[in-house]
Amino acid sequence: MKSEINSNQIPKSRPVRNWGIDLLRCFAMMMIVMLHTLSRSGLLTETEVSSFKYEIVWFIEIFCYSAVNCFIIISGYVSLHTKFRLSRIILLWLQVVFYNVLLTVIVQAINGSWDATEILRSFLPVSTDAYWFFTQYFVLCFFMPLINKLVLNQSNKQNGFFLAMMLIFFSVLPMLYALPVDILGEFNEKLFFTERGYSVLWMTVMYALGAVIRRYTDEGGLEKVKTYVFAILVIVNDVIIWIIHFICTGRENPVSPYFVVSYTSPFVVIAAVGLVMLFSRLRFGAKINKIIAFFSSGAFAVYLVHSQKDIYPIFKELVSPMLDYRVLKLLPCLLFTILFVFLAGTLADAIRNRLFQLLHIDKACKKIDGKCNAVYN
Repeated sequence: MKSEINSNQIPKSRPVRNWGIDLLRCFAMMMIVMLHTLSRSGLLTETEVSSFKYEIVWFIEIFCYSAVNCFIIISGYVSLHTKFRLSRIILLWLQVVFYNVLLTVIVQAINGSWDATEILRSFLPVSTDAYWFFTQYFVLCFFMPLINKLVLNQSNKQNGFFLAMMLIFFSVLPMLYALPVDILGEFNEKLFFTERGYSVLWMTVMYALGAVIRRYTDEGGLEKVKTYVFAILVIVNDVIIWIIHFICTGRENPVSPYFVVSYTSPFVVIAAVGLVMLFSRLRFGAKINKIIAFFSSGAFAVYLVHSQKDIYPIFKELVSPMLDYRVLKLLPCLLFTILFVFLAGTLADAIRNRLFQLLHIDKACKKIDGKCNAVYN
């Protein structure tokens, strides 16, 4: 019987970068742009229910719904062996401030209407909740090293139990609660404060999931699982979600279809895990890796640009004509939109990154690393 490997036996060398995971960052961000395009265009809510177009649109929505979970799982996967650096959090915060302030000023300049209060508020993205994802993620960043130590110092059995308890209470039970509506009342999306996944608590669960997967992968626990199994996991769970949504939508029943179309849905979680493991198996040549590195480094900026509060209404207006498109015209337009937004965002961040280098902002932030880091590491 194979013995457990404790934290002292885990290799201390710098882990090799997994370019498949970096590619998933790009793919997941395109999925997020797709989610926003479908919602802002009205395709999800204003398309004729149960029509062919409606079912196609919702299948795309369901396939892309695991993207946010993927991002957090990736954070746990790649950060398990990294040391805490306060400078990384500060640089991330400065990146968010840069885009929030810049876009606020640009839109106000174009409209010819200046609001000093809004400009000042744009300097405070966390306290003003300018981006819900970043607000929750910012808090999670300070708990990451503690979760890493917990995962590294426990046995695999302990990690498995720890993870199972979190998924039962924060994923499985909230979904099951939605089923007997006639007994328990309306679906409570705030059950256990997971807010259907829009919370730092849920991000903590997904981060821990990613960390445990990385620990188990490093020890060869998933080597015997064929790559195609993970692809099947993604497809099967997305189909299950679509079938349940199809059954519950537009019919007389006491169950809301949204109990499975949720970040906390166990089906969505399994699909996200399948994507992470599937992409982690991909290998590329040096030239392809350089291309992936360029685009993955700017993936987060894509979210910051097109989701900014002053840009979102403009984005909504641009994609709203898609509501009237037929399927054959709609699909290529959706593809063009996500590619254009992704390319524009990554190119914008290349310019921002170069500006930060010229101003030596990275070096200035690294000087902050010191006593605070020693507390965590």
